[in-house]
Amino acid sequence: MEKHTEKSVEKKSFSIKVLALIIAAVMVFSMTFMYAKNTFAANTPVFGNVSITMLDVGQGLSVLVESDGEYMLYDGGGRKASRYVVSYLKNKGIDSLKDIVISHFDEDHCAGIVGVLNNFPVQQIYMPNYSTDTKIYSSLINEIKSTETPFCYPYVGDTFYVGSAKAEVLGPAGYDYTDANNDSIIVRISCGTFSCLITGDAEDVAEQDLVASGKALKSTLYVAGHHGSASSSSSALLNSVLPEYAFISVGANNNYGHPAQKTIEEFKKRGIKIFRTDKQGEVSAMYSNGDLSFSTSPSKDYSYRTSGSSDEAEENADVSAVENTGERAESTGYVLNTSTGKFHRPSCRMVLRMSDTNKKVVKNTKEELIAEGYEACKVCRP
Repeated sequence: MEKHTEKSVEKKSFSIKVLALIIAAVMVFSMTFMYAKNTFAANTPVFGNVSITMLDVGQGLSVLVESDGEYMLYDGGGRKASRYVVSYLKNKGIDSLKDIVISHFDEDHCAGIVGVLNNFPVQQIYMPNYSTDTKIYSSLINEIKSTETPFCYPYVGDTFYVGSAKAEVLGPAGYDYTDANNDSIIVRISCGTFSCLITGDAEDVAEQDLVASGKALKSTLYVAGHHGSASSSSSALLNSVLPEYAFISVGANNNYGHPAQKTIEEFKKRGIKIFRTDKQGEVSAMYSNGDLSFSTSPSKDYSYRTSGSSDEAEENADVSAVENTGERAESTGYVLNTSTGKFHRPSCRMVLRMSDTNKKVVKNTKEELIAEGYEACKVCRP
């Protein structure tokens, strides 16, 4: 009886030891697997590449996103910047765009898109779901229709990709704000450990809705809302975005008070490194597999504009040059001088002096040509 008991104890002791060894082995395996998984998870996000370029369109906005040979253009600046934007894209060897995002229909954001559509095929346009009675809006819609470019109205949560970069639509909460600035399409671009938030001209009301949405807003780079106006870049938004860097697209000597003292001082207080077109021209942020660099050093100029106000003039107002005529060109069309950026009547004596390499006959209206950045000849006054 005692021997049986001893054997039972020995068996039980052996079983406990085996079980302990199994548990220890499982724990070691689990910890190893978890470590490997965490290491893999930590390393995976760094892969990918994307560049964000803030074009120097003066008092306006145009941002080019590139990843893996695919391109997205967020806004195209105003009509005066149209030729510059087209030239910039061509000089970069770009022959097509995957996506265009039109934040809203203010002239300084959407007019340049007309020229872009006239020169490049575009797979998809994302634009806000509202309309205006401005001439530039009509020109834009006519160009979209004539080029048969697909378009849609994005809503919060919609996503699309530009190469390995993900673009997520975070706003507006709805296309029903009383101020069209707040209807701006807000996009967060992310790739690896890098992210960039672009809010168009969204102001504090839309920013409050954005923060309240609960969406992930933290971003490495923030394109300052409404050109750095006092009505955007609220403390609530910056507390959620926590950007390390900020792009400010603003015209030198503008009459809108951009960038505002409040915004500039907020950036400086938070240690946000700034880049600004009025002082530095175009700037690029380049992310590649975990490394971030810029085409130039951050600006040390934290000056602001005090003359004028962001509310003194409507940025979507059409200039008189566009309002003066909507009639069709002569049956023989207008003649462009692609070198000087002028357009002429075919009978103009200046056409005879024009080099054939710079001459281009078009059927566009005067309004459309002005929207693309061309100027009317002062001799024939078309």
